[in-house]
Amino acid sequence: APLTQNDTFFNTLTRMLNYRVVINTQNRSCPMCGENNDSQGHHGVTCNTGFPNRIHLHDKVKHLVASFLISHGINTRLEESTGFGNERPEMFLPDSTSYAEIAVIDPLNPSNSQVQNYAIDPYYSVNLKYNEKIKKYTDFLNSLPSKPKLHVVVVSTFGLFQKSSLNWLKKVSKLGTGLPTSPRRMSLKEFLTQVKFTLSKSIADQIIARSPVH
Repeated sequence: APLTQNDTFFNTLTRMLNYRVVINTQNRSCPMCGENNDSQGHHGVTCNTGFPNRIHLHDKVKHLVASFLISHGINTRLEESTGFGNERPEMFLPDSTSYAEIAVIDPLNPSNSQVQNYAIDPYYSVNLKYNEKIKKYTDFLNSLPSKPKLHVVVVSTFGLFQKSSLNWLKKVSKLGTGLPTSPRRMSLKEFLTQVKFTLSKSIADQIIARSPVH
């Protein structure tokens, strides 16, 4: 029997919560960018040409990070993009005079890593993106008198967080109560679950859109 929408969503969510990688041999090149367009929906939500899907998913994760920080008393200001070539991180934390940058990546995308590297080390792709972000903003941060820190949060479309990213989030989770605008503290477990749910829903929507139920 064909999968229903709920079956597809459930299976996708289960696979992501367990970091299971399913590689389909019938993958084709993306007609927009030419890279691997997997049938599991991961490329579809991260493709650089995939507006608005990529932007919407990224913004959802970004706002979850902001809500998590605010719930632990960290003032957070989302920076407005100045357009292509913008070298300013997307989140400013005024109390600690630091910045935060968010990235959601498809770990099986050839531009991030080769499949064999991911099979050897699941953190290969997220580490690559983490270091790329640090390098990208080094000149901007060094140009400021305060020499602010940069916190980079990188998560794969399978819900795997880069280790330094996760360690920072763990430190945040041990802070005090939230701001008046968000009096309830969001636990780290709740935050991670919401992020994984958001990722899995976006991917499931991609699969459903490409495989309509008859």
